[in-house]
Amino acid sequence: MKKASENRRITGFLAAATVGIALLMGAGAAASAEDSIPVKDAPLPRAAVEAEDTVTLVRAEASEDVADEKEAEEMTYLLTAQEIVALALENSYDLRVAEKDAESAFFEYIKYTGMAGFSVDIAGSIKRAGPVRGFSAGPGVPEVTFQKETTSSLAAQISYPLSPMGNLGYGKRAAWSGYQAKLAGVGSARSRTITDAFGAYVGYLAARNAVAVAEEGVELAEEQLRNARLKFDNGTAPRFEVMQGEVAVSQAKEELISARNGQKLAESALYLAMGVVPEDYFTDSDVEVEYAEALDRSVRFIIEELFPRLDADELADAFVERTPTYHALEGTIGMLHNQVLAYRRSPQFSLDAGYLQQTGSTMQARRSWSFGISGVFNLWDSGKTEGTQKSFAAQADSARVQLAKYRHAFRMSLQDAVSNLEAAIQGYRTATNTLESAEEAFRMARLGYREGVIVHADLVSARAAYLGAELNEFDRRMEVLTAFQSLLETLGIGDEELYLPTTTSDLSAIVHEVITDESGEAVSDDAGNN
Repeated sequence: MKKASENRRITGFLAAATVGIALLMGAGAAASAEDSIPVKDAPLPRAAVEAEDTVTLVRAEASEDVADEKEAEEMTYLLTAQEIVALALENSYDLRVAEKDAESAFFEYIKYTGMAGFSVDIAGSIKRAGPVRGFSAGPGVPEVTFQKETTSSLAAQISYPLSPMGNLGYGKRAAWSGYQAKLAGVGSARSRTITDAFGAYVGYLAARNAVAVAEEGVELAEEQLRNARLKFDNGTAPRFEVMQGEVAVSQAKEELISARNGQKLAESALYLAMGVVPEDYFTDSDVEVEYAEALDRSVRFIIEELFPRLDADELADAFVERTPTYHALEGTIGMLHNQVLAYRRSPQFSLDAGYLQQTGSTMQARRSWSFGISGVFNLWDSGKTEGTQKSFAAQADSARVQLAKYRHAFRMSLQDAVSNLEAAIQGYRTATNTLESAEEAFRMARLGYREGVIVHADLVSARAAYLGAELNEFDRRMEVLTAFQSLLETLGIGDEELYLPTTTSDLSAIVHEVITDESGEAVSDDAGNN
């Protein structure tokens, strides 16, 4: 037994010695290898290499996408609501015609102003006699020679009229009233142009929203069709539901095509209201119409802050004599009234003075002067004067009747405008509630159809109701804004900044003694500002 244990110890010792010698030989081989082979970076594993290449490619594609997006942004022209209105005002033919009419009426006033003052005329002439001629009375009589003669004259004439159309001032007053009437037409054309531009802008946004809703409808219809096919393949739904889904997809695509056509028409109407040709104005650029956040802010401000404090009767009392139409009628009445006075039968006088200097004449003095007064009284002209007066008087009476009619019609128009605004606000609130209900009903219908407790026809109906409610909510929201802008046009307001009102807008043009507080008393501008 002792001999066996000794053998095991000897064997273990030999094994340990063998392992030690092997380790020493491996270390020496490694040292010699390091001395003989140049040191290099260890290559990455293949998976790591592929990952690095992928990351590099993704980064390159991302940088290219960013560059493409920047280039696309540079090539895209963002058309804002303010710029749409500015272009419409700049290119409006109606506004330009109204401005030219007002300019013509102003120069007519300048003409009559000149007729009421002094006039100075200067005239001159130079005359030369015929060629030199000789004349003899007979033989032996000396010849008489006639020399050619040159005469010249210079005259100055000053006159001052005394007549109804001239110095008495009726023509001047009539021309000024006519100019005021034409100038009021500029204000009417301006407010109408702003309203038309905003109407076209809102119409385009509504058409674009209809396209977005139609695209959403196609996606939902295709999703429902996929679910119907899955249930049909699983044997849990009849073939009829698949057919219903296919019909719904076809109808949704048809609605999308119709919505896109409507967007093109709305876009053409927008450019027409702006008065620009997109190919000429937006050269080599895609045009994107901005949906301004100010639209939603304005709608909230109109509903929550502005409308509850408006009163139609107070608006009528405050604005009836401030509208462009009222000023146009008032100017027309003044023009016709002064023309009646100007064309009456009355004497017309003229004070005049003159000075004449001439040379070359042996029959007259070299210098002469004159002054005097001349008068004309049209005793009888076969009734032409009376006919002209009565025609202008009848036109003036007609304008007065129109003014009285406008006062009444303006009050009724304001009541209609305020009522339309109220109806638009109520419609928007109803549409908002309807959208919330339709959205919840559609969500429950989708869940119910997946669980098998709702038939496919009810799901299709819920989808149609949801899409219709979504479309109606946007239209009603924009209708609040357009109704308010129609109210501004009725008031004749030409400040385009007020057509998108916010809490920072200067609303003094429509709140001065018009907006009332909770007690029913009018709030003035100063009180509102303080």
